[in-house]
Amino acid sequence: MANKLNVNAWVMTIFVLILALAGMDWAHSAFDKTREKKAVAEASNHDPGFKVGDIAPDFTLPDRTGGRQTLSQLVNGDTYLMFICGCSRCRATTSYLSRLLAKRKGPRPTVLSVASFDPESEEAYLRDTHLQQTLLYTDATSKDAIEKMYKGHPCPRVFHLDGNRKVLWISASPKDDHVVNQMGHELGHLLGYRYPHEVFDDNPNAPIAPEMEPAGMPSPPAGMKMPPGMKMQKGMPMPGEGGMPEMRLPPGMTAPRHKGPVNPPLDPKLPPYMQTPHI
Repeated sequence: MANKLNVNAWVMTIFVLILALAGMDWAHSAFDKTREKKAVAEASNHDPGFKVGDIAPDFTLPDRTGGRQTLSQLVNGDTYLMFICGCSRCRATTSYLSRLLAKRKGPRPTVLSVASFDPESEEAYLRDTHLQQTLLYTDATSKDAIEKMYKGHPCPRVFHLDGNRKVLWISASPKDDHVVNQMGHELGHLLGYRYPHEVFDDNPNAPIAPEMEPAGMPSPPAGMKMPPGMKMQKGMPMPGEGGMPEMRLPPGMTAPRHKGPVNPPLDPKLPPYMQTPHI
C-alpha cells in the first residue's frame, strides 16, 4: 500500500512539474509578445505622418531674422532636411555631414535644419559644425504641428528629399549613439562613400571618399617617409588599368608592371556600398 502511495505521489509530482513548465513557457511567450507589441508601438510613435515616396509636408517657419521661410520654396534640388536641438549628438552628426560634403565631388546638396535652440546661438553653431546650411526655428505656435508631421525628436533626424520634395530616405529615430552611428553610415552611402566612418570617430581624416582612394591601393598616409631615391606620387595611376600609385625608382631600376584590372568590374544593379570592395 505504501509503495502504491509513493508511486502516486511521484506521478502527481511529475504532473505538477509538467504543468509548471508549461505555465512558464506560456508566460514567457506572452511576455515576448507583449514586449514585441510594445516595441512596435514605440517605433510607430516615432514614425512620421508620411513614408518614403510621399511628398514631404510643407511648412513655414521663421529664420533668425524673423523672416518667414517655406519649405517648398527652399527645396529646389537634392536636399537634406535635419531636425536638431543643438545637443552633442546633433553637433556630431552635423559636423560629420559637413566632412562628408567637403570631401565629396559633384553638386552639393542643400541642407535645411529645423532647430529648437535659441536663434541667438546660430552663429556659434555654424562656426562649431562647419556646415553651410539654412536654419529655421520652431516657435510656440508651430512646434507641436511640425513635431506631429515629422517626428523630428528624439534628434537628430534626417530626411532626404528630391527637388519636388519627394521623400527618398528617412533616418531612424535615434535612441542611442549606436543608432546615430548607423545614421552616419547610411548618410555616407547616400552620398557615394563606400566605407564611411562613424559619426563619433575621432579620426580627423575621416571620412575618406571613394574617389580619393586610388584603385587597388590607398594613398600613402600623411607623414610617410620613402627610402632615399624613391618618391610616392599620391594618387598617380600606373600605365594600364591597374590604378596602382607610381613609384619613382633610382636610375637603372624598373618596377614590374601589372597587367589587367586590379579590381573586378562593378555591378550596376547594386548600390555603391554593396559593390565588391577594393583588394
